[in-house]
Amino acid sequence: MVDALRQALLASKIISYAQGFMLMREASNENGWDLNYGNVALMWRGGCIIRSAFLGNIRDAYEADPALAS
Repeated sequence: MVDALRQALLASKIISYAQGFMLMREASNENGWDLNYGNVALMWRGGCIIRSAFLGNIRDAYEADPALAS
């Protein structure tokens, strides 16, 4: 049961981050911004209420593929 709860929490984090990055990408396209999503993840990880070690994985993914879809 505890492992299932851990997995559910991880899944909810992944979904939340994916939604946030999707919204930023849409706003970036609409407003002509050139956001660096890897840097956004790094900034969130160190300087915001959304801190999470998992954001390091997201940053690495965007560094490997800046056009990565959420």
